[in-house]
Amino acid sequence: MKSSITKLALGLALVSTPLISHSGSWSTETIASMPVHIYTPSSAPALNGQRALMITTGGCSQQAATNTDFRDQSNWEATAEQYGMVVAVPNAPNGGVGIFGCWDYYNTNHTRNNRHNDNILSLVSTLKARATLNIDADQVYMSGLSSGGGMVNVMACLAPDVFAGFGNSAGPTIGTADTEASFVGTTATQARNDCLSLAGSNSSFLDTQIMSIVWGTSDFIAAQGYADINAESFAAIYGASKDSGSNVISGVSLDGVEETYSDSVGTRVQNITINGLGHAWPAGGGSGLSAFIDNTSINYPAVLTAFLFANNRRVDGEPPVGQNNLTLNAPLTVNLNECDVYSEPGFSAVDATLGDVTNQVVVSGNNFDTCTAGSYTVNYSVDFSDGSQQSAQRAVEVSAEPSFDCVEHVSSNFGHIFAGRAFYCSGGAFACAVGSEDVLGFAVAFPTNIVLSETTPNFYELGNCP
Repeated sequence: MKSSITKLALGLALVSTPLISHSGSWSTETIASMPVHIYTPSSAPALNGQRALMITTGGCSQQAATNTDFRDQSNWEATAEQYGMVVAVPNAPNGGVGIFGCWDYYNTNHTRNNRHNDNILSLVSTLKARATLNIDADQVYMSGLSSGGGMVNVMACLAPDVFAGFGNSAGPTIGTADTEASFVGTTATQARNDCLSLAGSNSSFLDTQIMSIVWGTSDFIAAQGYADINAESFAAIYGASKDSGSNVISGVSLDGVEETYSDSVGTRVQNITINGLGHAWPAGGGSGLSAFIDNTSINYPAVLTAFLFANNRRVDGEPPVGQNNLTLNAPLTVNLNECDVYSEPGFSAVDATLGDVTNQVVVSGNNFDTCTAGSYTVNYSVDFSDGSQQSAQRAVEVSAEPSFDCVEHVSSNFGHIFAGRAFYCSGGAFACAVGSEDVLGFAVAFPTNIVLSETTPNFYELGNCP
């Protein structure tokens, strides 16, 4: 990879993409026995004059043919326009497998012609064959949530020649059974061996593959231990070692902490932990009305795509000349309580000629006293090589007292578990509230009017708000 590719990707989108008109469009058709929603951007491709393709798969309960929640709320449009990337959102054939309708990622008896594997591979082949889409075979990616993340692991191992990179959001490790989602049922060593076995004669393509993983600390549906097992197993496959330190990725209100694994050339694995995120796709924007899509966290479509474009090992050649651009990472308004520490969310700047000029951004107004309530403004400006200048501002609101309005959530016990508000307890027979650990009753009880009150962020109590 050329270093300028990294500069392009980081300049285009680190955490939040600049405001872009979503002038592309969605279309829906049936491909490989799957309902598929396809977003075709109006912008030009960002790399090598050809478009990247992102296949992205939702989780269980998001697979009905008429279910468009993952398409509408996963927040892909702005990033697709930023990179000129085609996004395809397939729903699993026949509504998925099992009583909840899941992608069929389980166990190790996968071939390219069974389970849901042939459907996904056929979808990629169909879209690559469309000349009007102008897909680059070296820029084919896949991402997914939960069982869709499990399929990410399967495709990474089964078809490394097809996919250059991946993003796994809360997807259990390769080789695990359908009964092992909520607890760790394998090891990094076993996962590595299972993956290499599936890759077979295509194992050499793993040498140029990259992987991103994201998980929430309040995920009580998919075992959090799978995050590190996924990262460690793919790092072992790629011959990468864990880098020292970590990076903070700002979200709307829930931030992520990124750790990376690298080989002698550069980064191969990205592992992001989001404090307070439940079992949900980290959309970082949009309506976020569904139980398994969170719009308060990081913008994972933007973060993932920046990682993929920066570290793609299969694309050769210099990216096209870009535009002058100063970008502030989200949030644009920082809300603090008295005496909280202000942490700069970050920014980036790209010069059309020089590339990354983030180190030339001048920041002022950030020396305010957070122990004094009030409204403050942080200013950013940068001079570009063509003589022009761009500036931006971030608002900081310091409140005298912290406040949180109690929120009531009404669902079945199982629904509360799926939403991350409750967890299995007493050997898995009962449901208990996250935070208070109040016992709600049997986990599979049918009543749908169980009220949980969120009295403080991510702390739930049985009953109505006081």
